[in-house]
Amino acid sequence: MVCNTQITIGWVGTLGYQYATFWVSDTGNTSIRHLSVGRRSLRNPSSPVPRSSPWETFTFADYNQTEDDGHDTCVSACDSILYLLKHTHRPSIGISPGDGTVHLSFDHHDNQLKYRVSRSSAALNPATTAWSAELFGEIRRVRF
Repeated sequence: MVCNTQITIGWVGTLGYQYATFWVSDTGNTSIRHLSVGRRSLRNPSSPVPRSSPWETFTFADYNQTEDDGHDTCVSACDSILYLLKHTHRPSIGISPGDGTVHLSFDHHDNQLKYRVSRSSAALNPATTAWSAELFGEIRRVRF
């Protein structure tokens, strides 16, 4: 169930993994948010019943999202990662099936697009690929 009838989290799935992008508040200043990215296996081999694995997440601390223009909403969902976090400006995620790159776009409401892309194959072998910010390049600013 989603508050405000808006989807405020970006998520996608491929090869038995689910990926999500969301904003988290800065620990020192709650008016600043940082882009976070999570993934989890939808198959948990240590569980006797079909169940997903815990989320692996990391946060980019090199970009401060500071605008609050009334588009903040909350999400009510079955997973704590979705329920507990405040989201804004709908960060987006996409995965290229050809080369396995993970594409992130964020803070693009009435602003220049911010974009990051992972190294090739980041989503092709998720079980053996360490999930961290180091997989991604610098922020690219795109103007259309």
